[in-house]
Amino acid sequence: MRYTEQLMQKLETMKFARTSQPIRRVGSAVLVVLTLLALAGASSSIVPLYGNSAGNIESASITELKTGWVVTAVCNSKAKLEMIVWNDTGTALARKGTYTATRDCVGVAVTTLNDSTVVTVNGAQASFAFEVTAWQVSSTGSISPLGTTAASCATCGAGSVSIATLDATRVVTASITSDYALLVSAWLVPSNGDITLQGSAPANGTFSNTPGITAPNSSQVITAGPAGNCGQVACDLEVISWSVDGSGDVVEQNTAPAGVSGYVGAISWNSNTVVTPLINSSHDLELISWSVSSGGVITRKAAGTAGQVQLSPIAACIIPTDNLPFTAVYDSSSYLAAEVWEPSGSSSLKELTTDDTKLLQFAIGAVPIGPHRVVTAAATEPDIQLRLEEWELESGSADN
Repeated sequence: MRYTEQLMQKLETMKFARTSQPIRRVGSAVLVVLTLLALAGASSSIVPLYGNSAGNIESASITELKTGWVVTAVCNSKAKLEMIVWNDTGTALARKGTYTATRDCVGVAVTTLNDSTVVTVNGAQASFAFEVTAWQVSSTGSISPLGTTAASCATCGAGSVSIATLDATRVVTASITSDYALLVSAWLVPSNGDITLQGSAPANGTFSNTPGITAPNSSQVITAGPAGNCGQVACDLEVISWSVDGSGDVVEQNTAPAGVSGYVGAISWNSNTVVTPLINSSHDLELISWSVSSGGVITRKAAGTAGQVQLSPIAACIIPTDNLPFTAVYDSSSYLAAEVWEPSGSSSLKELTTDDTKLLQFAIGAVPIGPHRVVTAAATEPDIQLRLEEWELESGSADN
């Protein structure tokens, strides 16, 4: 089955936002060891549990608030920013609080600052300005703006935007300016929600598409996306490391090429490793892991492919407890293909398990929601409605 004409038009204009969550910390410790023992020798499967839907959307993003809770930020059918809180009740993914802002919205991304605060960045119609806003979520799931004003940047870019959490009080954004520069910006988010811009820096060269962004630690940022003015097809992927100091000074450190690709994202695996899911020149889904030194040197470590998919956004995150990469993408048969990856030797990644039973959903984002579980946000075809699915990585009995 091919994309409908409506869906193809949406993919060209929706400007799906990308967001990436940093790895969760317990005190000052960071989980860096792969917890593969529970899966070794066992038959594992990624299983859809339950889901829920919302209305028509133009753009969307998702973030984990805390265990059992996620938040979606959407540009709705009226091109207004709408925030929705969701809770896993144990038997369902229940919709809780909703807040619809009056501002125009053509692209949005959301990230989590703490277990009651999320931060959005959204572009405005017919403008290269965007706004960064903090939101307060109550214990019952109601949501409302935090602070008296949203921070704005008149020249930072609009449409497709990316955001990631840097530390307990700061977020970083990636955007494309009107003169095709990639701009990475650091924002301070105090407890009162009145956000201020700390610093920004452009990358060398020109860019036409906003990259994925992730912060593997509190002083480094990684962006991954197509370089040059080439659209989303047959682009040269460039992975870039950035340093961000305590005052918000942003400096480009190093770059690494990764070949020709289409859609691409970026997620943190641990404090010095990131993963870039992408669609390569053969239209195969490919996953590449990279190590990043404190000086920003980027080294390609391992890679793997998982067959042909359609040119569309890729959702990705790390599955809690198992510490394994998860991806979801619209496959060549028009299903949402959910896949779990594991290391295979020192230089390869391979599929551990996959599920492709969800028809006519193309991916927007994926986030953890609890041990062994993730939630995907997708848009349904042909009506372009928001659809959430919860998934669990189940381990079977050990092979004999």
